[in-house]
Amino acid sequence: MYTVNIFTDGNQEGLTTLLKSIKTQGVVIDAINFIDFNPSGGAFKYLADAKSIAPAAHKVASQQVPIPKILNDIVTSTKSPFLVSLDARCVLYDNFFSIMMERLNKYASAGLVYSDVDQYDLKSRKTTRVFTHPFDPRIAGQANILTPGHIVKTSSLKEIGGYSLTAANGEQDLIQRLSQKFVSVHIPDALLCIRS
Repeated sequence: MYTVNIFTDGNQEGLTTLLKSIKTQGVVIDAINFIDFNPSGGAFKYLADAKSIAPAAHKVASQQVPIPKILNDIVTSTKSPFLVSLDARCVLYDNFFSIMMERLNKYASAGLVYSDVDQYDLKSRKTTRVFTHPFDPRIAGQANILTPGHIVKTSSLKEIGGYSLTAANGEQDLIQRLSQKFVSVHIPDALLCIRS
């Protein structure tokens, strides 16, 4: 049902915790893709853990290939109706998928759902709520409102032609183009934590 794309950006320390939080969700994960910025390929050692969640688990190196092209190749090949974007610092709360999908399915024309997040400082051990906001074309180009953890309908993404290969900010471009044809659903609550 879901293809999960995990951006590791050279930081794999949190992947074990992230994968555990995905596994406890109790949902069908068709594939997990590690989009690894690390030339040493550190995400390889987590493939076994990922395969226990989704037999189709892969590492995709991104040093030579633009990220939008990697993502478009995934969009083209996936059979999953939903794509989940995460990074290695994320931990999903227990109700992540249930609430996200409840809200996404509430709107027949929805193409994207995203939420606020909690930010956890590993040094101070303090958690701060990061508030996003509903999509507004007047301000979407001024602030990045899409956080890790957003879910996109694959069919909606295909309909707008996939990810832009030329946009300066891929996430801003994504929500702007999706919102021209579909509803972008904002959840004013934190459904995951990002460690920093």
